[in-house]
Amino acid sequence: MDAEVKTLLNKTLGAYSDDCRGNVRRIITGTVDECVRRGVIPRHTLAGLELAPRIVTAEQYEQQNTGMVAVADDTVRMLADGTRYLHLCWQASENGRELEPLKHRKAGDFRDVPVPDMIWDMVQELPDGPLCPGPNGTPYMPYSTAGNRFGRILDYLGISGVHTHSLRHQFASEALDASPAS
Repeated sequence: MDAEVKTLLNKTLGAYSDDCRGNVRRIITGTVDECVRRGVIPRHTLAGLELAPRIVTAEQYEQQNTGMVAVADDTVRMLADGTRYLHLCWQASENGRELEPLKHRKAGDFRDVPVPDMIWDMVQELPDGPLCPGPNGTPYMPYSTAGNRFGRILDYLGISGVHTHSLRHQFASEALDASPAS
């Protein structure tokens, strides 16, 4: 029952406020506690269920958190050097049907990613995105699709021992080779 209640609180009701989900948790644990007191069940293991952070969609976050953005001096200097950076706040969900916060980040956290001119131009042509639409009518490309396509390209080229994260390391290495002082 633990897994089902965790799924209910953190996935099914994940977009609801912490107060609402806390009330549901109290109702469930209180009911099960009463069943133990009355001898209906011998015990339960629902005590101490933690609420995961609230699931917020990109649209909800943008509606609730519009306003001034402070940019640090070092960021301004970095942007002024001619390199173009995409300010990424959201990524496609695993199934490609909605946006979610970047991996290991909360809603509103971001990553500034340096991009070549080709990608910058693509973004300017598609300001509402997505750059990589998903297959079969999904709005965004799921990770599994991107990973499978990358794997097929590697197989075709006869390259082994590489994964998608290798691209990030390759970019960093080439950027350092091109401009070691940066």
